[in-house]
Amino acid sequence: MNYVLITPVKNEQKYIRQTLDSVVAQTELPLAWVIIDGGSQDKTRDIVKEYAAKYPWIYLKYQLHFSDKGGHTNVSIAMKEAYEYLKQSGIPFDYVANIDADQVLEPNVCEGIISALKKNLGVGAASGQVYNPNGNPDTYPEGEISNKRIYNRGAFERVGGYPITRYSFDSVVLAKMRIANWDIKTYPEYKIHNLRKDMGIEHTSVIKSNLQWGRSKYYLGYSFSLLVMGCGYLVLKGEIGKSIGVFIGWMDSWINHDEVIADKEVWNHFHNERLSQILDTMWIEPRHIYLVIGFVMVFIAGILAWRFWQ
Repeated sequence: MNYVLITPVKNEQKYIRQTLDSVVAQTELPLAWVIIDGGSQDKTRDIVKEYAAKYPWIYLKYQLHFSDKGGHTNVSIAMKEAYEYLKQSGIPFDYVANIDADQVLEPNVCEGIISALKKNLGVGAASGQVYNPNGNPDTYPEGEISNKRIYNRGAFERVGGYPITRYSFDSVVLAKMRIANWDIKTYPEYKIHNLRKDMGIEHTSVIKSNLQWGRSKYYLGYSFSLLVMGCGYLVLKGEIGKSIGVFIGWMDSWINHDEVIADKEVWNHFHNERLSQILDTMWIEPRHIYLVIGFVMVFIAGILAWRFWQ
């Protein structure tokens, strides 16, 4: 099955062995798996080298370029470098997937999703269902599909491949696919498990993560209406703490006039078009009365939290 994988890593010794074991146990193995290291100081590289010695299709590469913006920008640079390496290698792949180094794929994930993509040539990207360590499905604002997805190479390259962005390179790819009229699907029967535990809303790293998520939405161009809808979706799923964090992060970026994405087509997609697309697909479902309630709840909670935070 002609697919390849990319995984960016940095200090992932705690989980990466489990990720490696889940990939080598796939019912259909990839042609290549590039694990690109962004400067690990722990035993991550040693663990990857151990597996690469046993499985010749696993490649450990070192990230060559870095941005002073750090964080997600460097992850997007790593993804782009890894993809360029795969293209230059001459490996004849038709699908590319990115997974994190703290996740476990059930054995049929890659074979199942790619088989579905082969039957649906109009689908540019597809994902399975991601589960958190508590057994609950992972949730994303506005009901977006998870970022552990497989791309049709043709669609992926037509929209420019991996972009270098301040935040959310995967959201940018999906936006460009929607703009180009490619379908995006989720196949919940194929399961992926997060290993990194959510330590609760009181934990500083969780709070920072949710705030950053909100800032990323501002960067992408989310309108206030789309933001509130996304936060309402999180409330509907019981993720009230996450929804408040996303709301406050967006508000903080709005007040400070933070940087927005330079790609105006993507910005316009999130600012002016995405809300209508979502409503077109979900308008008649009765459950959306609860979304309206969620909007009101999270808006009030967000304002109160914002005032308290200030």
